[in-house]
Amino acid sequence: MALYALSEEDIAYVVEEGKREDLPEPGRMSFTSYLAARSQYPIKVVGLEQAKDLLIITAYPLKKGRS
Repeated sequence: MALYALSEEDIAYVVEEGKREDLPEPGRMSFTSYLAARSQYPIKVVGLEQAKDLLIITAYPLKKGRS
């Protein structure tokens, strides 16, 4: 996720430790978490569950005041 300078480790942390929310579309989910010193805003990761894998669709910082 070069646009926001997010590494694979950052994305993995948000998926493992973040708040999970199932989205209306089947198999889609989002994860939201703060990255300690990396961003002043929480990071949101949207993914699609496929069998035993998770395909990351997008990841981006949320605007202030949202979680």
